[in-house]
Amino acid sequence: MEKCEYKRKLHERLHKLIDEPMSLGHIEEAGIIAGLLCSLDALHGEHAETFTEADARAWVSAMENEDGTTGEHWTMAQTSAAAQSIGADLGAAGTASWYAAMNMAYSDYYGVAREYGLDRPDFYAKLAQAFLMDKDAGGAERKIAKYYRCIAQRE
Repeated sequence: MEKCEYKRKLHERLHKLIDEPMSLGHIEEAGIIAGLLCSLDALHGEHAETFTEADARAWVSAMENEDGTTGEHWTMAQTSAAAQSIGADLGAAGTASWYAAMNMAYSDYYGVAREYGLDRPDFYAKLAQAFLMDKDAGGAERKIAKYYRCIAQRE
């Protein structure tokens, strides 16, 4: 069986698990499948540790945001400006990584930020900075590439 076909079948099974009753067995199976998909990406060198502008745009365009919208909340220029406003080093993370991380933070945490009066670009910029500059993650681009490929990417 070809690698792409095998991965397609793994994705199909993972999506079928969503419709099945939740059980410990199904949760374990989903975890095993997700881990296997990540391992296959790493094993076959599918740029597992690189993150391009095309990756960022594909991911951000598909984000289902907590505020009910889909896609980017900020443009790449706006996220770069927000990074600079908090003194973040864009060179260490990269413009595409920053764009994706800041939009991801908005997409996932808008409801909490709004509830606590933190719904401001500088708050999401700080969340993106904390995510990307995590010292034990092996670097900003590596972390966001792995997160995208192993958690967020939809094939």
